[in-house]
Amino acid sequence: MRPNKPGQVAKFHTPLPDENPNQLYVVLEIIEVDERPGADIKALNTGLSFPPINTVSLYDLEVVEVDTADLVG
Repeated sequence: MRPNKPGQVAKFHTPLPDENPNQLYVVLEIIEVDERPGADIKALNTGLSFPPINTVSLYDLEVVEVDTADLVG
């Protein structure tokens, strides 16, 4: 299922070969413009004080169910 609201936890359904397939992201904003909707996402558990915010295609993401214990870090 594609994310449809901010605050959902998602991951890439087909990550690139050099990316971590288990990396989780929080959806900050859904951008519905033209025919290619997008989302602003921020990586979780990176260890960075200010993780970068990236804009990606909404079609590349899928919502994942996570336990709150997985988000502590």
